[in-house]
Amino acid sequence: MSSKLGGFTLIEIMIVIALMIIIAGLGFEFLMKPALGLYADNTINDIIQYFNYVKGQNKALSSYNDSYGISFVNPQNDDPYYLMFKNNTATVVEKIPLPNNITYLNPVQGERIDLFFCKDPDSSLLCNESGAKICDEIFQIGLKTTFLNVSRNIFISTSSSDLCVPFVWKE
Repeated sequence: MSSKLGGFTLIEIMIVIALMIIIAGLGFEFLMKPALGLYADNTINDIIQYFNYVKGQNKALSSYNDSYGISFVNPQNDDPYYLMFKNNTATVVEKIPLPNNITYLNPVQGERIDLFFCKDPDSSLLCNESGAKICDEIFQIGLKTTFLNVSRNIFISTSSSDLCVPFVWKE
């Protein structure tokens, strides 16, 4: 009398495990990209809020002969950050590092983008370093995740049709 036990061989189990690993690996990127996109979107929302905060600080305090601005800095040998300054980048008021795993596409490494707000009475407008109002210009701040390269952009536009008031949006 022969008794035959049912079950799986070791090879069959290894094949099933290998297939599960392959399917999980393919699905990982599919599931992670949306999550990383939300992470980048949250960072962009923080930067837009900060831009509006700096503009508000300038509007409130520009009558005291100080003018404020915001810089987006991508240093050569350090982590990227953005900051609020006053009086033509002479005094850093507050420095905020980008979150982990987020870096700039623009400005490129080793460069910075400085945006100056005007003094009274145009304290909510952007000016150049010499104090002249900036119109019809678009500034682009690009961010990307260091993992899977999910990228997002912030645009700051100063259209003369809108009296050169800076308008900020994300893409």
